[in-house]
Amino acid sequence: MKKNGATLVEFIAAMSMGAVFLFLFFQNYATIYLIHGKEASRQKADAVALAVLEEIMALDYNDLLLADTPPGTGTSYSYPGNPVTIDDKGTPDPGDDLTGTITWVVLQETDPDGGGEYKTITVTLRWMEMKAGSEGQGTSQYQEDLVYVVRIYEDAAY
Repeated sequence: MKKNGATLVEFIAAMSMGAVFLFLFFQNYATIYLIHGKEASRQKADAVALAVLEEIMALDYNDLLLADTPPGTGTSYSYPGNPVTIDDKGTPDPGDDLTGTITWVVLQETDPDGGGEYKTITVTLRWMEMKAGSEGQGTSQYQEDLVYVVRIYEDAAY
């Protein structure tokens, strides 16, 4: 005797496999969306950090914001415009803005090869970012750092 159609067990098994497939598909889609958003945030953070770095590089070598007191110890500074807005998310509401803080450390040294005195400036932009794979599972975040290290010489024009 031949039966046409599927049994209830076959139907439930097919639906279960379809549900698992859809869950995995949408979880991967959400993770890819988050990673793309993180890369966009990193690009915007990069632009903010470079703008501040240009401000610092425009300062005179002997400016107070580039002083290492006492020399050789590494003096830390906080950007006067903190917190900086990395991404305003395209809305007028400041509550959803992605913000960070910028600091820099100045270390005054002497070139051992006779190049004269120079200062190493380490600029750091910090902000909180969501972990990939944590969509819809609370606020699982970690600290993201973007660091630039530059060297300026006393007798050079920038």
